[in-house]
Amino acid sequence: MKKNIVLIGMMGCGKTTTGDELSRELSDYKYIDIDAEIEKSTQKKISEIFLKHGEAFFRMLENEKVKYFCNGEKAIISAGGGAFENEENRKIMLETSHVIYLKATPQADAGQTQFCGKLLFHVSQNFCKIRSFGNRNQSFSCYW
Repeated sequence: MKKNIVLIGMMGCGKTTTGDELSRELSDYKYIDIDAEIEKSTQKKISEIFLKHGEAFFRMLENEKVKYFCNGEKAIISAGGGAFENEENRKIMLETSHVIYLKATPQADAGQTQFCGKLLFHVSQNFCKIRSFGNRNQSFSCYW
């Protein structure tokens, strides 16, 4: 039985806003942001982790958090698009949770991301990454 809801999508697509609103509607569910949990446990910003330790280290931390929170119950979990691209994360998410892909246009993603403090790429690179992610994964919108 699926016990959680996982929101995935690129930076700025609305995972935090959607997660906050869902947790208000589903009051017995708690909202968990994987990036915020990583920042809390490391006491470092995501951008600092990427700069000082690299993406592989960040993905390892992300994988630990995904496993931990997806194996809990009654959580609305916000995870980035990169988390779902990892095969182990994807398997855990799909086995334990209803996975919802939030999609925004590349322009909306880049506009939102400029203000969120997690910008890891220049806007032009962000467009490429978003297009690439969207093109590879157009076959899914929502997993139930």
